[in-house]
Amino acid sequence: ARGTRTLMRNFMSTTKGETHVLTSAAEVTESQKSEAESWPIWDSTEDFKAQKQPKFVLRYRLEERVVILSGSAQLSPTNGDPPFVISAGDACTFYAGFVANWVVTSPMRKHYHYFDAAGEMCAEPSKTMPVIACDAEGCGKECVDESYSIETEDICPKCVQKARGPDKRRYQAAVRCELGAPAPETGGAQPAAATAKRKTPPAAAARSSKAKAR
Repeated sequence: ARGTRTLMRNFMSTTKGETHVLTSAAEVTESQKSEAESWPIWDSTEDFKAQKQPKFVLRYRLEERVVILSGSAQLSPTNGDPPFVISAGDACTFYAGFVANWVVTSPMRKHYHYFDAAGEMCAEPSKTMPVIACDAEGCGKECVDESYSIETEDICPKCVQKARGPDKRRYQAAVRCELGAPAPETGGAQPAAATAKRKTPPAAAARSSKAKAR
């Protein structure tokens, strides 16, 4: 569609990486600014009242495009790429799968919108994807990207791996899920704890060897 092609052309950039595209304020066009005017605005002013230089981790499940109206933030990608700064006037596209530690260094306001794989505008991730938290006691970690479903519970991979005793045996029947649905490539694979080969205890192995020798 014409609108999609225009959006993608407007948000091409001078600095490109595998996970994001950053356009400095000097390179942002009037067309980009005009396009973003109808998008929602994210405002961190209230966050600054509660916490000096708010810090958080963002995992981009969908592509997000932004135009910074005011303020600044330092982003540190978790994949080891160099940190970078976005500030007033900049435009940036964050691709799906990008994960970064954010430090908002001065109160920020930005226009933003989400886009699907075809480049079409779409709803926010919270409105299009399930919210899943680990039900293991004392955990509660978000695990929508990968979880193991057992009965009415959702368990994160870490809790499955460290499970002991009755829980470990119970998790052997769990189904591996992605975004809340059975993993398509496996049709519901069992967790590592369930598929790991069981080692024969030394004493049992010795008895077996003696039996074969007779």
